[in-house]
Amino acid sequence: MAKPSYIPPQVIINGEVDYQGTTEYVQPSVVALVTKVDSYLSRETSRVLGNGATAVINVKNLVESSVKLKDYSGKELVKDTDYTLAVDKANATFSVTVINRNIKTQALLISYEYIPDDFFEPLKWFTLASITSYYGAAYNDDNSIKTPMTAAADFAFKNGASTICIIPVYEPANKSLPSQTIDEALDKLKLHEDIAIVVPIGFTAAELAQVRDHIRWCEEHQLERRGIFGLDGTKTTYTVADLTQIASTLDSEFIMFIPNTIAPVYVTDSRNSVNLPGWLYAAAVAGVAMATPIDLSLTRHVVTGFFGTQSYLYEEKNTLAQAGCCVIEMINGQLKIRHSVVTKQSQLLDWTFGGIYNYLMGAIRAELDPYIGKPSTDVLVSEIDADVNLFLTKQKEINYLYDFDSLEVSRRQSNPEIIDVTFRCSIIRPTLWIYVTFYVDLTY
Repeated sequence: MAKPSYIPPQVIINGEVDYQGTTEYVQPSVVALVTKVDSYLSRETSRVLGNGATAVINVKNLVESSVKLKDYSGKELVKDTDYTLAVDKANATFSVTVINRNIKTQALLISYEYIPDDFFEPLKWFTLASITSYYGAAYNDDNSIKTPMTAAADFAFKNGASTICIIPVYEPANKSLPSQTIDEALDKLKLHEDIAIVVPIGFTAAELAQVRDHIRWCEEHQLERRGIFGLDGTKTTYTVADLTQIASTLDSEFIMFIPNTIAPVYVTDSRNSVNLPGWLYAAAVAGVAMATPIDLSLTRHVVTGFFGTQSYLYEEKNTLAQAGCCVIEMINGQLKIRHSVVTKQSQLLDWTFGGIYNYLMGAIRAELDPYIGKPSTDVLVSEIDADVNLFLTKQKEINYLYDFDSLEVSRRQSNPEIIDVTFRCSIIRPTLWIYVTFYVDLTY
């Protein structure tokens, strides 16, 4: 007879899990930017060269086909006609030699792509400067986005994020070059327990479903995390009907979907505005969420870094919110979250629900884990009963729970190695509506 699947000793909540819990619960605090890119890392350098001159550049893991040379006027030079290229992989260098006698000595711009050994790994960052140094500047000269992860990180940091994890998704046309699919990237994130919010950057509506599945898997495997999703309306036009349909496919109490798909921004030192992708709102709101206690709604919180947003009619905003979309709107000159709803389709839920729920899952595991391995006796059952009662009472005092009841702790007769703990609780909900009724007396 086949043996049943093995489950290690641990605290199990709402079903089976497949690896050990922790003995001290620390709330996750990292925003993960899963970013779709269209190139590897790139660099530019200027060298003064003329006919017969050679420049040697140190770089590891060069993408040979990416090397390009331009003269002072911006004209691109032709390989094997204007210059030759030699790559020395052993010494991690490449050299370019000018062979066109008509090219006078001048400053030539040399650009190239390269692949750091850890490029496809989830890397954690604490400052925008370090992200810019590694991945590149956020914007091109025309103020369009050059490096999406840098641009998104900028808005996340501005709005309160303290730690950002970045992992790229890139599938080059040349299949012989290194690549990473969205599923491969998300699988790597499963090894990181400190991730609180996943923000997909640069993906289509259809691709968001893969990130949704990742969030659902994590909720089932002791990796409680949430997601904030947005789309790029500068390339694709989305109607209100489109957005409500997308929200319905995401359907989760742990996923927020921002329907504002165009983000007007003043970039760098320019006085001119530019319309950028709406997923920047998702990165910004993730920053707001990380700076806000889990029991406080994000409704009416200010989102900084933008000077406006696309307009929706009042009725359209209501339609979007009813469908589970978190609308961003201008209120008294400030950009604010209208209603921090999540995409759960069966009922209208606020972002706070998933935050408190995830906290309870992790905190209860940490609270009860020290009992694992102790003798299964009536005394232990009483101790657990008292501990859980005290724990739940504390959650009421700090306004995470409104109330709890029906607490029962018992040892299974069929298997005394298992102790069952059951209770019912209600999570405190935010105040979202205040109805005022008044009458004007015109008789005096």
